Amino acid sequence: MTSCQDGWVSWSDSCFLLVMALETHNDASAHCATLDAELATITSVEENTAVANYLLAEKFVHQVHIGGNDNALEGSWVWETGEPFFFESWEVNMGQPTGTADENCLAMKSTGGWHDIACSSLNAFVCEIGPPPDYYNYGFVSIG
Repeated sequence: MTSCQDGWVSWSDSCFLLVMALETHNDASAHCATLDAELATITSVEENTAVANYLLAEKFVHQVHIGGNDNALEGSWVWETGEPFFFESWEVNMGQPTGTADENCLAMKSTGGWHDIACSSLNAFVCEIGPPPDYYNYGFVSIG
């Protein structure tokens, strides 16, 4: 378990912070960077459940920006941290992802379901401070 700063919530090796300011995806990402964090990267069902429970515990029932997009190639989702995009939690029963060219950013509902939304949408967001990318040994090599 990770020790987190005041106001942040610990889960596994990460710390999460729900920021209630309504911002675009890019502005939310920049805001997280000022906190030495990134928009949340959700890589497992357990982590998805933990973040959804955090949103519910904060009595937050809307959607939040998290750190995924398909800006480079429609339908090819990536995490902004560079972590592999193996886990997905699309609300397929609600037609997600819609696959429209103007919805290239990832949002998470408090139910744990994901939606593709316009990057210009104003939403609260979740920042994450996690282990360095090579922590999970995704082919990165530490030198030194």
